[in-house]
Formats: sequence, structure tokens, C-alpha cells
Amino acid sequence: MAFPLTEPLLKVQQLQGVYFEWDTLQYPEIEFEQGRQIGLIAQDVQSVVPEVVGMDAQGFSYIDYNRLVPVLIEAVKDQQTIINGQQLTIDSLTVLVNNLHLQNSDSVQSQIASINAQLAAIQSCIDNLPPGLGCSGSDKMSDSGNNTPINVTQVELKSDEIILDQNNPNPFKETTTINYFIPDYIVFAQIIFSDNTGKIIKTVDINESGYGQLKVKAEKLMSGIYNYSIVVDGKIAETKKMVKN
Repeated sequence: MAFPLTEPLLKVQQLQGVYFEWDTLQYPEIEFEQGRQIGLIAQDVQSVVPEVVGMDAQGFSYIDYNRLVPVLIEAVKDQQTIINGQQLTIDSLTVLVNNLHLQNSDSVQSQIASINAQLAAIQSCIDNLPPGLGCSGSDKMSDSGNNTPINVTQVELKSDEIILDQNNPNPFKETTTINYFIPDYIVFAQIIFSDNTGKIIKTVDINESGYGQLKVKAEKLMSGIYNYSIVVDGKIAETKKMVKN
């Protein structure tokens, strides 16, 4: 009956490799190898991994190094598990930093576009006025000399672009939210979730246009990095990444 080794990495960390020389003067009858040796002290190993320490006919303790191999194997596996967890954390933080950078960049670009639009509107107003008139925010403007009214037509502009927001929060443990916008001209839309290998996990049909929101529950999903895409009329419009802790 077999049992798994317990705390192999901790055991290996407690072992201390040393240089030593056999006492050939006190024990000339034993054919010790001459010169400096490398290994472990049996008495030290006894307190950590007693299963690999034995005693010969002369009463000397010895180490069966072959029995140390399973301990070393399991220690390496434990260490790799720790490394994998650290790499996952690094990947999660990298995605988070990149998302924050993209969100900040999009916000700045949006503000710049808004300012440019306002400047263009002001310039257009100036260019189309008769001499002697100035721009104002009222619906009607008049010449200061003859009080002639100028009719101003208001135009409402609406977005017709597909929008897929970054899930919030990201990274997340159990639930996260995704906002989106589907223009009226789109016939059919879906949001598709997949893992990093491209395997589809879930497909959600979007039956109504306009602004919408998905509440994503993923408490049973393994930790890792996943993709979600908005597909309109059979074509992928945008893809984003989300991190499940």
C-alpha cells in the first residue's frame, strides 16, 4: 500500500550538502576512499528523512542515496507547482496593467476627439457667419446692428459602432460584468467565451440591439486567462481577455 510523500520540498531544504574526508587513520581496516568527498552527514539526514539512513555491521551509519531520489522528484514537482502559480499571478497582473493602460488610453483619445469636435463646430460656426456676427450658444443669433435673427438647427448624433467593454472586475474570483452595445443595423449577434486554446466554453445569443450587460458567473471555472468575443453577423468584431483567479 502506497502513501504520498509529505512536504518533500521542505525536507530537501533542510538537507545540507558538505565536503568531508574519511578518517583513514583511526579506521585503517576500512578501505575508505582517499581525498575530499562530497555528500550528506548521516546523523543530520536521520532527523529529516530517517527512512534513507541505515547502519552497517560495524555500527556505522550510512545513507542510501538511491532512496533519496523519490524525495527529490516530489520536491521538484512541488517547486514547479509553486512556479506555475507565480507565473499565473504574473500573467494576471500583466493583463490587468495592460487593460488599465488601454482603458486610460481610450479615455484620453475620447476626450481629445470630443475637444476636436467642439473646436470644429466652433470653427464651422465662425466660417458661416455673415461679417460682423459672432458665435454664441443660443439657438438664435443676431447682428448687433440690425437684430436680424439667424436660425440654428440642432442635430443629434448617435453611436453606430459595436462596443464590447472590458469585464469588471478583472481579474475576478466568482462573478464579473460585461457591458456591450449592438447597433440597430446588426441582424444577429453573439458573445462567445473560449479558453486560451480556442476551445469554446459558452455562447450567448444577443437578441436585442442597444446597450446590454452580461452577468458572468464562473465560480466553477478553473483559474486562468480566457477570451470573450462579440460576433456580429458571423464575423468577430472584437475580442478581450479576462482573468479568473
